[in-house]
Amino acid sequence: MKKMILSALLGCLILVTGFAAPVSAKDGAVKKLVLFDFEDDKEVKEIYKENGPGTATKEYPVERSSENATSGKSSLKVTFPNEGDWAGLHFVKFAKDWSAYDLLKFDVFNPTADVLVINASGADKDAGFTEESYFGQYNLRFNFSTPLRPGKNTIEVDLSGMTVESGERLINFKEMKRFAIFPANRPKDLVLYIDNIRLEKAQ
Repeated sequence: MKKMILSALLGCLILVTGFAAPVSAKDGAVKKLVLFDFEDDKEVKEIYKENGPGTATKEYPVERSSENATSGKSSLKVTFPNEGDWAGLHFVKFAKDWSAYDLLKFDVFNPTADVLVINASGADKDAGFTEESYFGQYNLRFNFSTPLRPGKNTIEVDLSGMTVESGERLINFKEMKRFAIFPANRPKDLVLYIDNIRLEKAQ
């Protein structure tokens, strides 16, 4: 009888302990926050298109596409203009606290046979936003560049210890305000497919 009672108590203890214990990620699991996966037209409408210098056109197609999606059924198809030096996509409506993550990642499909260069920039609330400088000062935001090879690419920006361009302070990832993605060297009639913009942190 005592053995039966003891076994029952141990069984209850195991059940209670299992229920109360915090759930932890398995080795290799990734904590992730998807910022944009372009499954909703609203996400596309909220993107700010930029180009420069001067009067270079800002009216170029940015639309959802069923081609080259890496998350869900849609990607973002961008047909870049041939005029202007810095055509790109600026994101302003997103989760502003990035402090729990150490990687910014996004997928880009390059249908050309050329190795291009893709840039990512981000600005926190203290990046010098004014009426004249909507994206803040270059030296007060982070700026990242990497090769964009033909076909599928996953771009990874290491945010850990990231400073502003001048190096004078760390980026305040608790209060991000804007970030942008843009190619630096684009051939004529360039089309890119972008998807699954996310923040990640390995557990």
